[in-house]
Amino acid sequence: GVESFADIEMSYVPEGTRLVLVDLSGNPEVVGTVDLDGTYVDGRQVGSTARLVVRSGPRLDWTYPGEMYAPVPSTEGEAPLTEAEALAANRELVERSTIEDWLPRFVATDEAGERSDGLLGECEDVSHPREYSGTSMLTVVTLDLAGALEPHGSVTVVADGQTVYGTAESLYIA
Repeated sequence: GVESFADIEMSYVPEGTRLVLVDLSGNPEVVGTVDLDGTYVDGRQVGSTARLVVRSGPRLDWTYPGEMYAPVPSTEGEAPLTEAEALAANRELVERSTIEDWLPRFVATDEAGERSDGLLGECEDVSHPREYSGTSMLTVVTLDLAGALEPHGSVTVVADGQTVYGTAESLYIA
């Protein structure tokens, strides 16, 4: 009955991944959820340990040159931002940012509705290539499906990838 998607009211949905753990031993019952910053790339499971790869980026409102990409449309008579102005604004933004703006986060909810949240890892859990490769981050999130659905032992690489291969002992991302 909808003639176009423009007729549907949609709220903003942030980029992210939601995992839902369901107990299927009787009537299906949700026993936990975890929301992760970033988009799901792939995952592997060995026993009750699941490792998921998610791609994320910093949560910063970048400024772009040109009227079309300016965060606030220019008013009449104002010139669009130049590349140098956008670069200066972005440098200032980075200088004001905190580690929480850069590292991916999670929110876990157990079957009783208790929530926990935090960073998926700390600075010492982040690796990066010798040469700058952009701001994309790949995080390997470890979950124990037999326990509380809360990430632990996650590692992040400041790089991009889309192919995941796993064995019982190793996980590779290319």
